[in-house]
Amino acid sequence: MKLKRICGVCIGLVVFFAVAAAFGQEAPGQEPPGAAMQNSIDNAVKKGCEYLKSQQMADGSWDYIDKPFSLPPLVESHLVEGCTALCLYALLKGGESPKSPAIEKGFAFIRSRPFRHVYSVSCYVLALSALYTEEEVEVKRGEEVSQAEKVRTVVREEAAKEFGKKATPQDKKLVTDAIEWLLNQQKANVWRYPEHGEDASNTQYVMLAFNEARRLKICQIPPDRCMKVAEYFLKYQEKSGPEVEWFPVPGADLTIREMQKAEKELKKEIGKVDKELEKSKDKIRADEVTTTVVDDARKKMFGGEKKKMFARGWCYMPNDPEKEKWRAEITGSMTTSGIIALTVCKSILEGTPQYTADFAARVDQGIRDGCAWIAKKFSVSTNPTGSGESYIHHYYYLYGLERAGALTLATNFGTNDWYKDGTQLIISQQHEDGNWQSPRGTGGPVIDTCFAILFLKRATTPIVNVPPPPLYTGTQLTDPNKK
Repeated sequence: MKLKRICGVCIGLVVFFAVAAAFGQEAPGQEPPGAAMQNSIDNAVKKGCEYLKSQQMADGSWDYIDKPFSLPPLVESHLVEGCTALCLYALLKGGESPKSPAIEKGFAFIRSRPFRHVYSVSCYVLALSALYTEEEVEVKRGEEVSQAEKVRTVVREEAAKEFGKKATPQDKKLVTDAIEWLLNQQKANVWRYPEHGEDASNTQYVMLAFNEARRLKICQIPPDRCMKVAEYFLKYQEKSGPEVEWFPVPGADLTIREMQKAEKELKKEIGKVDKELEKSKDKIRADEVTTTVVDDARKKMFGGEKKKMFARGWCYMPNDPEKEKWRAEITGSMTTSGIIALTVCKSILEGTPQYTADFAARVDQGIRDGCAWIAKKFSVSTNPTGSGESYIHHYYYLYGLERAGALTLATNFGTNDWYKDGTQLIISQQHEDGNWQSPRGTGGPVIDTCFAILFLKRATTPIVNVPPPPLYTGTQLTDPNKK
């Protein structure tokens, strides 16, 4: 995808916000608002990607570190194909060229392996999508280009076309075969890592793969399968919880059709601004652009009816045959899984006969209340729990925050700016060699590093393209958990 002109061409709403932020600078050579944060993000991601490449095995794979898998031995292997696919996905989202040796060797490895595990195959779909739809886009204003004005992003509305044009017939078939394989692994309602029972974690990866298949328009997801998933998460969400002060969750407050309409209107207005930029010799300041264009659109998207919200989360495995206490613990990571699953189900089911008004209202309330639980228990320093006890999977939870925020379009959980707070913490915890490894992490530094990169890059494909707020104006990144 070649983007020769930047001003005058709407290259995607996420990029637009970065440009709008850049317009706020006072004079040539002065860093624009958000530049310090963007520089820190870019440098951290670059170091993280270099670390991942240094950990690739001779056969092109990546493996877990920590003997080699630090979690209980739930499966007969430690999902090396899934680890490899996740690393490929993180590298591509982090800006690595699809033609780099690391990427080519990694895909050669997983293409040579049979489909074996739900997690691995789901990550494979994400990686294959990113292989053809990620693009490095340089956003320029005038003749000088600062680091803060360089943005890597997906041109979201063109992704399906790009995949259709660029993907090889073999890779298109791999995606459709992978989705069919995943559908065949569905249990009574959802999915499971080992053979027995059903769990919320493995299911969210399947739903992310379904979300990619939906946006690429490469295959259809049967609505009846999504109905089972939605019914499962509605059934096993906490039955009650404390009321939380309302905050906007567009993914629950509006229908998909309403959000798509707002997206089209915003793109139309941005097109008008682009034309003015082409004609004008003067710089247009960010506050003028934001006030006249973006604020109006965001009011439509985020100013919906204030409905009651109750903090109700999810656990890992409500029907655990072994009755392990930890599997029934309500956690942040599993609550983000429930939010993700219901939101993707909504995007697939809306407009189908089985998605009745009553059922839609229950799904919306489930999404809304899941977000309320995150707001009530909000933390970036740990994976929060209902009991307040310490829990593992810290960076997995942070990436869950990114996924839930991107899919529901929630820029805040309550009053908490999840991206700003999470970014500050993640950058403060990066090790000298570029890796991340939480003491309460998931499978060692390779996996935690992938989760950190994916959070920083806002990797999840949104259901609808509405821009996040511009990078906050800060001159120094600090750890928000240090008082």
